[in-house]
Amino acid sequence: MSVTAAPVGMRYEAVIGIEIHVQLRTASKMFCGCSTDVQTAPPNSRTCPVCLGLPGALPVINRQAARHVLATGVAIGAQVPDVTRWDRKNYFYPDLPKGYQISQYDLPLCSGGALAFETSAGTAMVAIRRAHLEEDTARLNHQVDPTGRRVSLVDFNRSGLPLMEIVTEPVIHDGETARRYAEELRLVLLSIGASEAALEGGQMRVEANVSLRPVGREAFGTRTEVKNMNSFRSVERAIGYEIERQGRALDAGEEIIQETRGWDDSRGRTYRMRTKEDSDDYRYFPEPDLPPLRVDRAWLEEIRAELPELPAARRERYTTQLGLSAYDAAVLVADAAATRLFEGTLAADPSLPAKKVANWV
Repeated sequence: MSVTAAPVGMRYEAVIGIEIHVQLRTASKMFCGCSTDVQTAPPNSRTCPVCLGLPGALPVINRQAARHVLATGVAIGAQVPDVTRWDRKNYFYPDLPKGYQISQYDLPLCSGGALAFETSAGTAMVAIRRAHLEEDTARLNHQVDPTGRRVSLVDFNRSGLPLMEIVTEPVIHDGETARRYAEELRLVLLSIGASEAALEGGQMRVEANVSLRPVGREAFGTRTEVKNMNSFRSVERAIGYEIERQGRALDAGEEIIQETRGWDDSRGRTYRMRTKEDSDDYRYFPEPDLPPLRVDRAWLEEIRAELPELPAARRERYTTQLGLSAYDAAVLVADAAATRLFEGTLAADPSLPAKKVANWV
């Protein structure tokens, strides 16, 4: 007689936290004057002593990058301190020229906040832990040279681009919610002009920390970090696969290893990349070359006043004031071009029924 095991979701609860790195829309890099127009630039043509990490080069804070993070914080209802600080995140890798990354650790620019959105199960609310500024790393290009050797070339054009990292609390329990959260955050970033937020171009990079625990237990299980998810569909698929993989391993009595795993979209599975570090391994300490960043309250209120209508508020207006269905409102708001056409058509002729215009768009 065969025994069928209960589904993973009935035996274990998945605990998921999402980290999203966003390249911010600025003309110059985070701590130097080099151009951020690097997508089509020749390798290593957008560099200077600062972003190459040469001795004696001193960083200068990009005000516009800080403004984008503050605008994001206002949009998600985060708290902004009067003073924030920069820290060095120390590790060695070929794409990190200084041997450390300038980031923020215990005093981020924004703390707390939340984002609400719709899923197939209804309205979800994801609590956000922090949003902070840091600099991007260089890009590694893995090739095979004419002699057949595998080589890695480094393009430092990306080094020093302004990044915002947004980290959720570990309150997500399935892949669909993670995907919907990432989609909604992208709409917010686009609406406030903080980023192009294109996953396929690397301007928005989603990483998921996934662990399982037996249903009813409070303590977290060992987490794995999943990277290389280059579409929202991949986010949902990768998390679903990782939940199943960990569930099978736990059922077999295997130990879950704290590691970083990549997502292979063509094969539909995750694969091991390297062991995963804890924050202590990075030996954070205050950045001595940058002063603390003081956030003027008048500047923050100016940013708040200039914030445009956010996606959730626009969907609400479309349904309550214009009589659109929740589905039609969501479809329109998800596409900036469709939103502009819809709004422009109604502005040109307010007598037109909004439902007809929505169907036409």
